Amino acid sequence: MAANFRLGDVYTQLGRYDEAIAAFEKMGELRRDDKDYRASAKRGG
Repeated sequence: MAANFRLGDVYTQLGRYDEAIAAFEKMGELRRDDKDYRASAKRGG
């Protein structure tokens, strides 16, 4: 997930916004699949 965030950040700095959005969306998809993240979200933390 962190790699997708960094990639999105770099693309943003380069002005490659479509690719940045895709990287950030991929990060969100990976988070939704992470059972620890889902459990934390249910607890509110």
